[in-house]
Amino acid sequence: MKKCPVCNHPKREKIEQLVLDNISRRVIAAQYGFSLTDLNTHIEYHMQPDLSNVKPQEIANKPTIEVLTENLNKIAQRLQVLLDNTSPDDYSANKQIKMLMSEVRNAAVNIAQLKGQLVQEQHITIVQYNTLRSIILSELCPECRAKVIERLKQEEENAEREIVR
Repeated sequence: MKKCPVCNHPKREKIEQLVLDNISRRVIAAQYGFSLTDLNTHIEYHMQPDLSNVKPQEIANKPTIEVLTENLNKIAQRLQVLLDNTSPDDYSANKQIKMLMSEVRNAAVNIAQLKGQLVQEQHITIVQYNTLRSIILSELCPECRAKVIERLKQEEENAEREIVR
């Protein structure tokens, strides 16, 4: 029977803390030289969280946005340590930095979405615009149609001038 490499690792507690801090399992496995399967097996069968000091209401009342912000700060700190101690030629470390940067970006986007600060622009295609324009114009009387067409031309010209600037 294969022994669990995480259980036998000298930094087992640190590894488990990274898991509890919601650091990417792929990053943890790569950093400590395990397969992702070994780490997942350890988490599922061998890792037992210490909940002795945690009150149930503390868990229930902690908003998701706070957890995301805490995780983002921890990842940013680890990223800074890696940046400070990494040579540009160190492929492995640079790969970890790129993975952490991706996690930071994803966490920042999640936080912004939760706070309602990230506005996702909606665009329509030219085909959609032309279809909508045709439908609207076909329903108007000749006089209104002429006014709307003139106004649309003005708006299109204004938009073209904005693009040129």
